[in-house]
Formats: sequence, C-alpha cells, structure tokens
Amino acid sequence: MIQNLKKILNIINKPVLLLLSTIFIHLIFVKNYPVSLEFAFIDFAKFYENYNKLILEEFISVQANTVVFSYIIFFFDQLFSIHNYLITGRFLSILSYIFLYFGILNFTNFFKINLANFFILVLVLFLNPIIWIYGFKATADLLPASLCFFGISQIFSNKNIISKILISSFLVSLASLMKPMFLAIIVLESLLINYFNYNKDIKLRIFYLVLYNFLPFISIGLYFYFSFINFGYVLSSLNNNYFDYNLYNFCTKFLYYLGITFIFTLPFSILDFNFKILKKYKFYFIFLVFLFFIGYQNNFFPGELNLGNFFNINENILRGLYFLCSGLLLFHFYLSLKKSEYNKIYLYIIISFLCYIFALSFFRPTQRYLMLFIPFLYVVNILIKKENKKFYYFYFIFILFFVLINICLTTYSHFRSTNAFKTIDYLKNNSILQVTKPGPLIDSYNFYLYDQVIKKYQISSQKPEKYIKEFSSGFLFFKVNYYLSKV
Repeated sequence: MIQNLKKILNIINKPVLLLLSTIFIHLIFVKNYPVSLEFAFIDFAKFYENYNKLILEEFISVQANTVVFSYIIFFFDQLFSIHNYLITGRFLSILSYIFLYFGILNFTNFFKINLANFFILVLVLFLNPIIWIYGFKATADLLPASLCFFGISQIFSNKNIISKILISSFLVSLASLMKPMFLAIIVLESLLINYFNYNKDIKLRIFYLVLYNFLPFISIGLYFYFSFINFGYVLSSLNNNYFDYNLYNFCTKFLYYLGITFIFTLPFSILDFNFKILKKYKFYFIFLVFLFFIGYQNNFFPGELNLGNFFNINENILRGLYFLCSGLLLFHFYLSLKKSEYNKIYLYIIISFLCYIFALSFFRPTQRYLMLFIPFLYVVNILIKKENKKFYYFYFIFILFFVLINICLTTYSHFRSTNAFKTIDYLKNNSILQVTKPGPLIDSYNFYLYDQVIKKYQISSQKPEKYIKEFSSGFLFFKVNYYLSKV
C-alpha cells in the first residue's frame, strides 16, 4: 500500500494540482446564499458607495471585526467590475489557499521536506475541516490567517534579511487590520527574527525587531485613530460584551482551546501515542481520564467551540472531551520537543500559541480563531515524523476521514444556504420579514434592523405543534427544515 501511495505521488509529482482542485471545488458554491454572518461584511461594502452612516450602525450592531475586510471587498469588486460583493468576498477567501500553499512551499524549501511529505502537508491542511469550510465564507477569518502564515514563512525564505522583514511585516499588518487579534503573531515573529540573527550584534537585532514591528503597530494605531475620528468608535462595543474577567471561566476556556487544538491538529497530534508510551506514562493517562470527568461536570457554556451546527454532540461529553484532549495536547508538545531536531523553532511556536490562547481566553470562545496557528503546528509536526510505514497508514486514514467530514459539512452548508434563501424570499414576498423572529436565520440576514418591531411570527428549526408553512432542503441527515409559525 505504501509503495502504491508513493507511485501515485510520483505520477502526480505536482502538489499544485491539490491547490487547483481545492479552488475549483470552492468556486462551485460561490453563489450560495450567505450564512455565518457573511451578510454583515457584504452589506458594509455598500457603505463605501455613499458613506451612509446607517449602514455603519448596522455593521457595529452585529460585528466585532474591523471594517477593513469590507473595504477590500469593495476595492476589488470595483477594480475588476464584478458588481457582486458576495462573490468578491468569497473569491478573496478562496485566495487564502494560494497563500497557504506558497507558505508551505517556503517552509518546505527551508527544512528540505521531501515531496511525499509536502504533498501530505498540503493535502491534510487544505482538507482540515475548519480550513476547508471557511474557504467558502466571505468573512474576515481564513484570509487574514493565511496572510499571517505566508508572512511568517517569508522569514524562512532565501531573500535578504531586509526584504524578508518588509514583506512579512506588510502581510502581517494587512492581516491584523482585518483581524486585530492576529497581531499576536508578532510574538512568534520576534522570537524567530532573534533566533535567525542570534550571532549578530544586539543593536542590529533590536533594529530588525523595531523595523518589523513598526508597520503592524503603526497601521493598527492609525486605523483605531481613523475609526474613532470618522466612525466614533475604536472597536465595536460587542468586544466589551465579550470580555470576561472571571478566573474560573478563563481557566475553563484556556483548557477548551487546548483541547480543540488537539482535535484540529489531527492526525499529527495523535501519532506520538502508542502502546509503549501508554505503558511508560500510565499514571498520566489515568490523570487524563480524571480530566474528562472534571470537564464532563463543568457547566460553562463553550460558546462557538461546538464543532459546528452539523455535529450535534452532547455538551457534557464535548466539555469532557476538550478537557481530556487539553492534557493530550500538552503531552504531545512535551514528547515532540524531546525528539525534534528543530526543537527551538517548535518551542517558539508553542510559546506563541500559548500566549495567543491566553489572550483569547479573556473573550467569548470561538474555534475559528485557532486557524491562525494550525498551519504552523502542522509544519513543525511533520518535521519530526520520519518516513515510517505506520505514519502513512495514519495519514491515509485521516485523509479519508477529513474527506468524509468535508463532504458532510459542504453538503449541509449548501442545503442550509438554499433553505435560508427560500425562507427569507417567502418572508419578503409576503411582507412579513420585519415582524418575524429569525431563529436559525439570524446569521443569513440583518434582522437586527427590526429589533424594535413587534413580532407576529417566528422561524424555528424544531417542528412546532402548529405551523403555517414548512421550508425544506436536502435529504436524509443533510435535510434542513425551517418552520414558520405564529408567536
């Protein structure tokens, strides 16, 4: 089987086909009706047509992100005369795969990763469910994450040091303007620049760090100033609502982030665990069982750390799983650092990642924020996995598993989009949109405009005893049903 896999890789010999295939599949669904609050970014792109302050107020009411991604949508839509902000926004998200691909290529050239592992790295990263599904969405998530990855990869390129710094700094700045929390990547950047220039004079190293960090910080500072002067706010007040000082909640969210990162970095995160390890560290694994029961009894709501709407997993089991996996991830880091020849680079990535989730744990937990570090963790993990037969078997199994999950997620998302369009179109045509509680449609249309209107109808995904109309799309467990009923 391994020989056959290698023959296939030699025949293809061009991992760029994976990139083109991924882009093509995502383009098929580019006209789907918006979900996952895509409408907020799309609607705000219209703001730049006439600077209507009402559009700004609507955006602030539903989004904690900056307005930069919407401006980029507007800019490229006008530049290429697309005249469809939704399609333009999704094109931009699809471009993320190009940045991810060439970021991996930079790391591959630096670490001399062989073709088979390069192929597997691209394939597994592109098929990672959270990376895959956000490639369909016109939101400020995958694009800034991929820009950060590509930007940091410039440090590993063979350009001269000043060129590396300026290009990387620009890309990280652009990403941070779209997603200010991604500015946390400068921790990794600073550690790496210092590492690669450790034999140079301390003043020169400080100069490099100042040169790199100047643009991200000055651009964010100027954006905040511009936002306050022109819009009357620095960041949306929604960020204040999400900030949480509670120590118990902080610790719980920190463990949740560790646990879901272990899941998101499969298959690499699990390859360290074999019978020999289980036997040697049996008391630690008993402790992991204990962690599961602590998490199971935990009553803190995991926010958006629920693996998506499609996976309807019992919350207690999910919490227990996250606690257990948090221990597995830390143990995986420990085992990997012991045997990595690039342990300093690995350590810097771990330190940066822990600093990042430390900061995230003060806010409402959201799984999509983790896509910033998934590519980095994939790269450093494949470096310590030698060409071992069992690893190729694992890769093959998980690739099939990811393909199956993505087929399910893509199909479900498509039918949810189709049903949202049918339902909202019916509400508009019958002039009852403003007086209807949106329920599951809340992320497909700006119903916040009508918050003050008295509601006469409601949409639900659970079948009520009495209802006016049923909207349905899909089949079997991909079926999406919405019901219109009176309040």
